Amino acid sequence: MVTLKGRLPRRSLIPIAERLCRAVDGVVAVHHTLDWTEDDTSPRLEHPRAYHAAS
Repeated sequence: MVTLKGRLPRRSLIPIAERLCRAVDGVVAVHHTLDWTEDDTSPRLEHPRAYHAAS
């Protein structure tokens, strides 16, 4: 069993780290308490005025 702890710069890196650990022979489970600095998993919404100004 692998336990990952710490902070990553981007949230999208968490599943990558988990997959890399699972790819190691003998690993049967991966548990994490990872934190992140920037949440890059959800789209950023532009301010409505920025959309209208561009049209």
